[in-house]
This record gives sequence, structure tokens and C-alpha cells, in this order.
Amino acid sequence: MNPLRGAWHRTEAVAAQAVVSLAASAPLGAVLGVARLAALVAYLVWWRRRRIAAENIRLAGVRVNKAQARALARASFTAFATMVAESIVARRRLTRDNWQKYVSLHLSEEAEALLRRPGQGLIVASAHLGNWEVAARAISMIKPLLVAYRPFNNPHLNEVARDARQGEHLRFVSRLEAHPMVFMRALADGAIVALMIDQHATRGRIAIQFFDRPAWATKSVAMLSLTTRMPLLVAFAVRTGRMHYEIHASGPIAYARTGDREKDAAAITQAITAEVEKAVRRHPEQYLWGHRRWRR
Repeated sequence: MNPLRGAWHRTEAVAAQAVVSLAASAPLGAVLGVARLAALVAYLVWWRRRRIAAENIRLAGVRVNKAQARALARASFTAFATMVAESIVARRRLTRDNWQKYVSLHLSEEAEALLRRPGQGLIVASAHLGNWEVAARAISMIKPLLVAYRPFNNPHLNEVARDARQGEHLRFVSRLEAHPMVFMRALADGAIVALMIDQHATRGRIAIQFFDRPAWATKSVAMLSLTTRMPLLVAFAVRTGRMHYEIHASGPIAYARTGDREKDAAAITQAITAEVEKAVRRHPEQYLWGHRRWRR
């Protein structure tokens, strides 16, 4: 690695660690104020993501004209900054004794029974909606949870972020390092394996429809379900107020096996995507619109 790049990576990591430590101990109101300011600056400066977000909103048909799309894009930037800020604070505030003060569960009867059943492995598909970090931390108070995540290019920053996100029964594993056996072992041990389903996939992908537009999604969730036969849920944590969330879960996703794994994976992935779309339509201001979801 170039020495200058290495020095920059270490500087980024030190700065990130300082921000995490400061935010974890500062008053929540001050942290949220800084987050809103950071969101505004990012919206004004990061013009490419701002444009992508507004374009995606219009492509999805969630907002009709450009002014409405820009307003929703700005709200999305604010929601993401708030998510990061409250996730850092949640590490200190949420405990096994008090997490229900901040997070309430709104699950189907079958989903809740599976969650509470000792030794029952679960696959959970989610999306960049609301606060997926707080959701993972809260649910890990009930059942151990393994989350697959996309790492930063900066290995030092990635280490800081991973350590800040993990908990006693909450473990993060990079998608670049995760072997399917890691997930299958966790499921066999009665843990939850959580995977994101809503971003553009370049490898191991399958064609789906998202907001009536063609897109590519990872088929890893479907393949894991087909291989392990573990129940598959779709879940989100929607923000309802300052440090307050509702976790909604649907499923288990039902599907009929045809014997054609590719066909079955396509059906499962489309069913999951349909649940994601319903949730985004209900809470578009809490969705991360800034990634390039629709690509040729």
C-alpha cells in the first residue's frame, strides 16, 4: 500500500474512533443536532448521491415532481445521519434489562414464536430502512445474531466500525470473509443470520422487480434458506421518535420447491423484495435512496 494512503487510512480510523467515543458519551440532543447538521452538509456537498437519491425516488414513483423528490431525498439524508447517531448512542443505552423501553416488537404470532424458541435458527432479510443497527442490537438481547456487512475499503476504519457495532451476542462478519459454512454453523447453533437484500448485486445475483422496475439482487438469502431449510423472515426497525423504534417482521416466507434451485431462488428473492417495497412505500423518508439500485 502507498505510504500516504496508509497514513490517511490510519488518520481516518483515529478520527472515527474519536467521533464514536464523543457521541457515545454526549447528550442525545447534542448528538442529534450534529447529525442533522452533518446531513445538511452532506446533502449540499455530495451532489452525486443527492442526484441519485432524487432520481431513484422519481423512478420508484414515490414522489412525482422534482421538488418533491428533492425534499424526500433530503429527508433520507437526515434519516441516515440520525440512524448513525442513534446507533452509536444505543451501544451505551440499550441493555438486556431496558431495551424494551426503546424498542417494541410488532411480529406475526408465528415469527415471535420462532424468535423466542430456544435453539431455533432463523434467517432474517432486511433493508436499509429505519435503523437496522438498533434492530440488530435489540434482537440480540433475545437470540444471538450474526450480521453480514459490506466492509469499508479502509481496513483500519473497518475495524473501528466493526468493534463499535458488535455486542455481547451480536457479531458482524464481512461479506468478503464470510463462507457459507459460517452462516450454516450459526444457524445450527440456534442464532439469527441477518442479511441485507435491497442493494444492487454484481455477483451471485438474480433478476427481480423492485417498484415495477428490473433490478439485480443477491440470491445468497434464498440459497441459504433452500440449503438449510431454516425459517426466513423479513424485518425492519422503523423510527417512531427520539431513540424509539418499532421492529416489524413478516413471515416465515412460504414457497413451494420445484426442484429447480434457480427458479426457487428467484421466487423467494422476489417475495422478499415485495415485502421490502411495501415497507419502503409506508416509510419512504426513512429509506436510504442514495445507492444506485437500478443499473443497466
